[in-house]
Order: sequence, then structure tokens, then C-alpha cells
Amino acid sequence: MSPLQKLTAAVIAVLLIAAAYGVWVTEPSATAPARASRGKPALPASSAMPVIDQDTFRTARRLARLATTADESPLAQSAVQIADHELDLAFAGALRHVEAAIPQADGVIIPAEHATFDGWEHWVLPLGETAALLPYGGRRYLFNVYLGASYPLSWRDLDDGLCSGDPAVRAAFFARTGARWVLIRDQTGADAATVVQQRWPRMCGVSFAALGAELSAVREQMGIFLFRLRPP
Repeated sequence: MSPLQKLTAAVIAVLLIAAAYGVWVTEPSATAPARASRGKPALPASSAMPVIDQDTFRTARRLARLATTADESPLAQSAVQIADHELDLAFAGALRHVEAAIPQADGVIIPAEHATFDGWEHWVLPLGETAALLPYGGRRYLFNVYLGASYPLSWRDLDDGLCSGDPAVRAAFFARTGARWVLIRDQTGADAATVVQQRWPRMCGVSFAALGAELSAVREQMGIFLFRLRPP
């Protein structure tokens, strides 16, 4: 094996171990009693997440760019695929940690936009980096798209409800939808104050702080921020 093949194989081995651990710790919480009965301690919510080594992911991607031969390319691509899968597991675990603070019945507002297609078809779609998290979510995210189900909220709920300049109208929207929280994913490295005060030109044109999101963040993990929502 060439030095690059040996290095790639080592990276794959590390990622496979990390992925196996990630699958174990991100199993549904209902498995915790079963783990305990098998002699495995149930992990607390604060630690039930895979530990992410971003350097390993960056190494895998660099290896893919360096691979040039027919023998090296498949190994390098495997390393990238495993790294991407492990990163997905990591974000799923981080989201689960954040969601543990949210009661099941509460509504969670996420960044979303009113999109118009062909000048007449109106949709409300999740916006930005937060949208990629939602398939892993286990809470009631307002303005999310739920395939195979009737859409609970329309673009008018966004434009005329949440984004209304009338505090009474916005308060009525919060009460009707059970909105209690705001969840935002931001991968720029910004702190909670910067994230909550950032303006969203495609969503109401104001910050989430202006809509009632309060500092400090209730939970913060891997760039996922959870804020309590204050009624107007």
C-alpha cells in the first residue's frame, strides 16, 4: 500500500469507530432502560452526543483531493462518505440535546420564508442552515414542511401573523400555535447575542430578538441555539 492508502485506511478506521459510537449514543431515549438492563449505563442528556473531531473530517476531505490513482480514489471517497455520515450523527445528537429543553407540546419557530413560484403558488419554506437539521427533529417546528401531511400553517400565518407589526396580532399567533421557542442554527461561530440580533431580510425583515426571542440562550450546542420566546 502507498503511504496515502495507509493514511486513508487509518482515517477510515477512526471514522468507523466514531460512527459506531455515534449510532449507539443517538439511539432513541426509549432504549435507555434496555441499556441499563444489559449493564450499560444510560447516558445523561448533556453527554448523549458523539464527540466530534473536526480535524478528522478535514483530513478525510484533503485525502480525497490528493487521491490520484484507481486504488486511492475509492478509499478516499469512502473516508469522505463516512465522515459526512458521522457529522450527520453529531448534529442529530446535538439537536436532541437542545430539544430536551422543549416540552413536546410547545411550538418552535424556525427561520422561514414566504416563497412564490410562477407568480401564484405560495409556500412557506424553512430557511438557511436550520433547514438541514429538521429531518432529525423531534419537536413541533412551525413553518416546517411535513411530507405526506396537510400543511398546518400558510404564508399568511407568516406574513400577517408572526411578522405583523401589531403586537396584539402577533400575541394571538403565539397563543394559537403554542409558540414558545426559537431555534436557529448558525455555523459562523457567532455568539448567542449576535445570532438572536441578526436581521432576516427574507423573514419579517427584523431579528428574532425583535420578534420576542430572549437572551440568554437556553441551550447551545454545535452552533444550534435555543431561545425562549417572550409574548408581545
